[in-house]
Amino acid sequence: MDAVILPSVLDVAAGLMLCWPCDLIVAADNAQFSDPVMLMGMPGIEFFAHPWEFGPRRAKQLLFTASSLTAEEAKTCGMVNEVVPLEDLTSRTMELAARIASMDPWAVRLAKRSVNRAMDTMGFSNSIATNFDVHHLGHARAIAKVRPLRSITLWGRSPERAAAFAQRMEAELSLPIRAVGEVEAAVAEADIVCTVTAAREPILEGAWVKPGAHLNLVGSSHAVPVEVDSDLVVRSRFVADSREGVLAQGAEFLRAKEAGLIGDDHIVAEIGQVLAGDVVGRQSDDEITAYKSLGHVVQDLASAWALYARAETGSQ
Repeated sequence: MDAVILPSVLDVAAGLMLCWPCDLIVAADNAQFSDPVMLMGMPGIEFFAHPWEFGPRRAKQLLFTASSLTAEEAKTCGMVNEVVPLEDLTSRTMELAARIASMDPWAVRLAKRSVNRAMDTMGFSNSIATNFDVHHLGHARAIAKVRPLRSITLWGRSPERAAAFAQRMEAELSLPIRAVGEVEAAVAEADIVCTVTAAREPILEGAWVKPGAHLNLVGSSHAVPVEVDSDLVVRSRFVADSREGVLAQGAEFLRAKEAGLIGDDHIVAEIGQVLAGDVVGRQSDDEITAYKSLGHVVQDLASAWALYARAETGSQ
C-alpha cells in the first residue's frame, strides 16, 4: 500500500500487529504496549515483528514475561514516533498527517517504498513468513489440550515445507502428523478443520467437509481475503468472535451475504454466548459448525486475566 498510515494510539495489548504495519505511530503518554497472549501459552506469531520493533533481547523479555512497555519506553525502542499528552493526541496526529499531506505525494510514495524494500532486504518479510508456522503449532497444541486428537493432517502450498513442518510438529506434540498434497484430502475425514492461511481466494470448499465437522476460520482478518467458499458458510452454524466485527470485516461471511445467500441473522451467536451457555453451539451430530475469528483484544485480555487470577490463588 502506497498510502501513509498514521494511527493515534490510546492503549495496545494483544493488538500490536494492528499498529506495526503502520508507517508512523503517535501514542498518548499514558499508553501501555504488551502482548499478554503469552499468558495463554499461545505466542503472538501471526505478525512476528517483535525483534524488529523492540530489539532481540527486549523482545524476549516482553514475550517471556508478558510484561508491558510505557509509551516512552516504546519510543526509546523506536516503535513509537511521538508521545504526547492524551488531550493533544488527536490534534498532534492530524498536524503530523497534514505535514505529510503537504509533501509531494509521488515523493512520499517512493520514500515509503524505499524504506519498506530496505527492510525486506534486511530480512523482515522472510522473518514473518519463516515464523508463521509457530502460529499453526500453537493452534494444534491448544486444540490437543481440550480434545483427544488421534492424528493431524496438514496441507500447505509448498509440499516440501509442509512435510518438514509436519515432522517438527509431530516431535513437539507426540501425535501422528502427515502432510498431504491436496486440501480435499486433508479435510476429507477431519472432525476439526483449522484454516490458518494467507489465501486471497477460497482454498476450502463446502463439498469437501464431512457432516459433523467443526471449522475454525482464522487466517483472514479483514474484508478481502477469503479462505472458504460461500457454500461452506451457508451450510454451517456460524459463530463469531464479535458479531460487529464479522459484519464489518468477516470476508467469507460478507461474500456469501453479497451473493444473497445469507443475511445478518446467519451469525447465530458470539463465542462468549456459547461459552456462557446462553446459545447452543451444536444442535446435532451431523451439523457443521464454524467459528470465525478475526481476533478480539477483549477475549485475549479476559483470558489472560483469568489465568493470572488462577495463578495468584494457586488453583489449577
